[in-house]
Amino acid sequence: MALLNCTSCSDHGTCNRTTGNCDCSLGYTGSSCSNCDSTLGYLPLGNTRYCYLPIHCPIGTIISSECSGPIQGTCNNVTGTCVCSILFQGSSCSTCVPSGGGGCYNPNECPTGTIISSKCSGSTHGTCDDTTGNCNCSLGYEGSSCSNCNTSLGYVPLGNTGDCYLPIPCPIGTIISSQCSGSTHGTCNDIFGNCTCNEHYIGSSCSNCGAGYSLSPTSGDCYLPLSCPTGSIPPASCSGSTHGTCNDEIGNCTCKPGYTGTSCSSCDTGYIPVLGSCVSLSICPLGSLITTPCSGHGTCDASLGCDCSLGYIGSSCSNCDTSLGYVPLGTTGDCYLPIPCPIGTIISSQCSGLNHGTCNDIIGNCTCGKRYIGSSCSDCAVDYSLSPTSGDCYSPIPCSIGSIISSQCSGSTHGTCNDEIGNCTCKTGYTGTSCSDCAVGYKPLANTGYCYEVKSCPIGTLIPTICSGNGGCNQQTGTCDCYEGYSGTSCSSCDTGYAPLSKTGMCYKVLSCPIGKKISSQCSGPTHGTCNDQTGKCTCSQEYQGASCSSCNSGYNILDSGNCYKIINCPQDPSNGQACSGKGSCNDQIGLCTCNTGYKGTACQNCVVGYARDQSTLECYFVKSCPSSCSNHGICDDHYGTCTCDKGFGGNNCGVCANG
Repeated sequence: MALLNCTSCSDHGTCNRTTGNCDCSLGYTGSSCSNCDSTLGYLPLGNTRYCYLPIHCPIGTIISSECSGPIQGTCNNVTGTCVCSILFQGSSCSTCVPSGGGGCYNPNECPTGTIISSKCSGSTHGTCDDTTGNCNCSLGYEGSSCSNCNTSLGYVPLGNTGDCYLPIPCPIGTIISSQCSGSTHGTCNDIFGNCTCNEHYIGSSCSNCGAGYSLSPTSGDCYLPLSCPTGSIPPASCSGSTHGTCNDEIGNCTCKPGYTGTSCSSCDTGYIPVLGSCVSLSICPLGSLITTPCSGHGTCDASLGCDCSLGYIGSSCSNCDTSLGYVPLGTTGDCYLPIPCPIGTIISSQCSGLNHGTCNDIIGNCTCGKRYIGSSCSDCAVDYSLSPTSGDCYSPIPCSIGSIISSQCSGSTHGTCNDEIGNCTCKTGYTGTSCSDCAVGYKPLANTGYCYEVKSCPIGTLIPTICSGNGGCNQQTGTCDCYEGYSGTSCSSCDTGYAPLSKTGMCYKVLSCPIGKKISSQCSGPTHGTCNDQTGKCTCSQEYQGASCSSCNSGYNILDSGNCYKIINCPQDPSNGQACSGKGSCNDQIGLCTCNTGYKGTACQNCVVGYARDQSTLECYFVKSCPSSCSNHGICDDHYGTCTCDKGFGGNNCGVCANG
């Protein structure tokens, strides 16, 4: 492919001679790399050909802008430093020039710079001490106006800008130990520490070659390679690396021993061509069958003779190395290592034995007989089957067809066909020539053609019969299908809602008895009665009666709780036959009287002290005393506490004489 030249890369890129386009350095763009890459933020550096990435200046402490805003200072975004106005100072121009009285003011005049016409050459170069009128120079600057670069610290002028900078070393070359590999390879931009490589050079240190150029290992320079003469065998430069090496700086071949000619394609004196190589006849003998040096089966070593290839031995490499298993390939003079053929799956021999196939051990493949196929001749060809015992293939003989299931041996569930002899081998449960009959202990399943094993069902514990006589036996599963009310493997248990009938082994349906009126239980609870869950009727206790045993029997009375108690009669008055003489209340739970006021006794038949019996009504009344006991001159009526005075006496207590 022809190499292309670029028009110009402006010293800001390298020429890609394959495409003819410039590969621009970082920060540059355009067909000739002459524009600044604004997409990455790069800007032109004044009127120079260079681009730079702006550096932000410090933000002010009070005014949050670069250099405290345009009134107080301007930003030099090449160096990232502020140039303060005459009244301000500081890295961000946020402080006033000292005045002693506070505020900003016009300071004493300090010297102005030679290039930058500001006091002390601007705030980035130095600050003015207005008390003395002298400049305090910033790092890298010196002189009365701070307009000179401090060369003792290594600072140098930045073009004609009046600014100074500390040069940044560029990378050192890999072969030429100079910055940018020396002036012939590139130039150093010591502002940024980057190399601008000359044409044909690339890399950070300009020590690599551009497309189409090669690096001289001695000079370290790049050159355009020259072609060396091409040989005929092989058709390569200097006839290939085995014949010679090409010095592409001058385009000449340096031939290796045994080779000669401008392209190293001819054999030197005492050498003969062998398969494109030159071999010394004095060292490498010719073979007996193959009349070439080392028989063409090895390489010639100038000091050791023939270095035989694997499988060959002898001074001329014409014999087979039998110790490694190599054997002659007919009369060709070549040797080969026999390749084993695949072993059969049943017959563990190559190609499954001589009856199945023969082995071609040159390529390790089997040639199978008529009945056999597969890599090891262990599979059968179409229309043949494999004997699992002998491993041979045979022509199958059909077996008998079933009577119901029209398949050989009545299908795979009933039996398997031995098609070597045409006989069925029946599975468990089946018999007959076609395995269509049921064996002993098996029964046919309806009209399906299948047989099932007759299984016994469990015997009951109380009733020693199959399924306790309380269910039917499923002979297919050997399980009992219990009748209603029965459960368990032998149907000897009662199902939910049923109960055992004594020790008969029978179950009955449990019936509920009536619920009590006050006590919400069957038969009003166990103290009132017991439930006969066979009939659903209550048998009441002595005290109770009714369907739910919630009423009291004769001679019994009911409590608020719903329970009944036996009535105990209280003592009676013999004269009237009334309990507690009719003068009290009877507690018939204990048979005791609670007497009314004024009465006492077991039957309330007596009056208590302070009471007397009225002889006409026989009632007890409270005895009331008369005043002064009627002064012994009258009769006291203790019902009312009044006196009936004797004749001649009067007053409420009969203590005075009557009138007249």
